[in-house]
Amino acid sequence: MSACRTETEPLNTGKVIGTGPRMKACFELMAQAARSDSTLLITGETGTGKELCARTIHENSRRAGGRFVFVDCGSLTESLVESTLFGHRKGAFTGAQDSRIGLIKLADNGTLFLDEIGEMPLSIQKAFLRVLQERTFRAVGDTLEQTSNFRLITATNRNLDEMVENHEFRSDLLFRITTMRLPLPPLKQRPEDIRALAQFKATQLCLQNGMPEKTLDEDFLLTLERYGWPGNVRELFNIIERSIITAGSEKKLFAMHLPRQLRIQVAKEQIRQMTGSQVLAEGSEGESDDEVRIIGQEIFQDIFDRPLPTLKAFKATSEKIYLGELIRQCNGDISRILTISGLSRSHFYALLKKNDLSIQTEQPRPE
Repeated sequence: MSACRTETEPLNTGKVIGTGPRMKACFELMAQAARSDSTLLITGETGTGKELCARTIHENSRRAGGRFVFVDCGSLTESLVESTLFGHRKGAFTGAQDSRIGLIKLADNGTLFLDEIGEMPLSIQKAFLRVLQERTFRAVGDTLEQTSNFRLITATNRNLDEMVENHEFRSDLLFRITTMRLPLPPLKQRPEDIRALAQFKATQLCLQNGMPEKTLDEDFLLTLERYGWPGNVRELFNIIERSIITAGSEKKLFAMHLPRQLRIQVAKEQIRQMTGSQVLAEGSEGESDDEVRIIGQEIFQDIFDRPLPTLKAFKATSEKIYLGELIRQCNGDISRILTISGLSRSHFYALLKKNDLSIQTEQPRPE
């Protein structure tokens, strides 16, 4: 293993992008973790970059010359988790045609990274706790003890303290894996980093695909900054990639290159902020309100980002479309028309006249 980093040696953050106060605090914790060999738990929402931070810490640590072994606990099946982690001997179980080294042994003198450790089955947590304490284990089907001098970093998007209270995670294991903690903020809490992240990913993708670097238009960046990013940095990078594909040979990324649904969500939030209300709020008075809200969503998507007519013209067109569809759905039955529309007979006929409509199947009214 290489020499341990000194207190004054700067952290090489590599692909971890961030200049705001929240990320600066994270970098300080990462530097401390890189100087240490203690167990570390990285917490944060999905897509915040937990694996990237773990790799960065490994590459800055005295174990950088060893392997960084990634284990996705969420994909481990209970029947194979011991074989995957500890290895197995030939013939240990049906299908074990050859002996195999486990991931824990592969991480010897390196870093073992357990991603989504909250998904580790309770049945294996006790066995893994012993590995942490003794650094010894047995491969499945073997009688000999093996050793592995690994540094453990774990990550989760779940609340392990709550899981302990609910008896879904062992308290003694939680104690062992949390010598140090590194909480990663969601992207919505560090909007000052969005521009740098977007430019980094755009430059990276253009280089990878052998295309000239694209610049980012101000409206493009403002739209990114106004979005909520529930999928965090991972979602942002996916959106940048989709935008580059959409832009094709154009040299600049504009807001129109962003997915339309994202731009619609941003527009709705702008309306809420500028009017103090959600124009398309959830209905609270039953199914009919939900149906109206769905129609409203479709109308909004139809007029979004288009030049708007006058309100008078818009209302007149909407009214005529509504009346025509009302007559069609009711097959010209006046009683049903009045019930559904909530109009009086005189008001309904006034609207027909105003919009130059008539009901061809209507029976003559009695005098």
